[in-house]
Amino acid sequence: MFGGNEYDESLGIDSYDFGSRNYDPALGRWFNIDPFAELMRNQSPYNFGFNNPIYFSDYAGTIPWPLPEFWKIWSRKSTPDEYFGYIKRRKRNHNGLDLNYSGGGNTDYGAPVVATHSGKVARIIPLSANDGGGRVIVIESPDGSFQTKYMHLSSVAVTAGQEISEGQTIGLMGGSAFGKEKGRTAHLHYEIHRRNSNGSYSAVNPWNGSQPVDPQSWIKPDPIDFYNEFDFQMALFDYENEEARIKEASQPAQSESESSSGGSRTPVTPLPSITPAPIVPIPTPLPSGGTINPTPSPTPAPAPLPIIPPKPCIDC
Repeated sequence: MFGGNEYDESLGIDSYDFGSRNYDPALGRWFNIDPFAELMRNQSPYNFGFNNPIYFSDYAGTIPWPLPEFWKIWSRKSTPDEYFGYIKRRKRNHNGLDLNYSGGGNTDYGAPVVATHSGKVARIIPLSANDGGGRVIVIESPDGSFQTKYMHLSSVAVTAGQEISEGQTIGLMGGSAFGKEKGRTAHLHYEIHRRNSNGSYSAVNPWNGSQPVDPQSWIKPDPIDFYNEFDFQMALFDYENEEARIKEASQPAQSESESSSGGSRTPVTPLPSITPAPIVPIPTPLPSGGTINPTPSPTPAPAPLPIIPPKPCIDC
């Protein structure tokens, strides 16, 4: 239905399943947070596409493919056009995968290209470089242990040094190469490079046999640095230290000799107990500013009237 996604009517929730999040059509909002909200702390955890859904897309948020599954009327090919390794007909090594859609030719031109992992844009190679890869985006992992390359782009939607989240649109598919917008047939050339001990990078096979490998699974964020912005350790209540302070306060005070011999600190004299003052009821104020006696005396009943007998009737 809406957005080509499943409409879930179970339990009366009536929501659309967008993969990592669910959409409430009655509110026009997501009712669960982005699964990678912690990696974008300057964004609302409930927003979509950086509040710009026309320019950015978010396909499930947890995909190893650098392309959405569908684009226009075409589906993503289940296997690459070119695999990793030596290509006989080209007589050279192919260090990545060539990915596109079922339309063929240049029908893939303009399809969105998404990041396969979080990190930052290490560099952008412009078309003016007259390189065989055309426009290229290189994204580096947070720890610098690997990089991914996205080549032959028709446009770039990120800037160098920008923080990137998995599933974020970084550019559009094209055929740029050798200084030309369509120096090749439209497709995406995708590579993964691992960092060596000497600081250089070596290309690794991005294909695991049935689909691309998931480089996001290689990222292991430090849980302390993960919440460094608001000092997560100070925000949590330190139960262990509090328990130690309570236990220390409950122990008997040490003598002066124990204190001078390197024992614990001098005990603090407890404050005397305080007896609370009695509670005095406050009189209720009248509208005129006076007060009402909390126990008013009863008003005496009026005296009964005397009984007068009727006059006798003479003419009866």
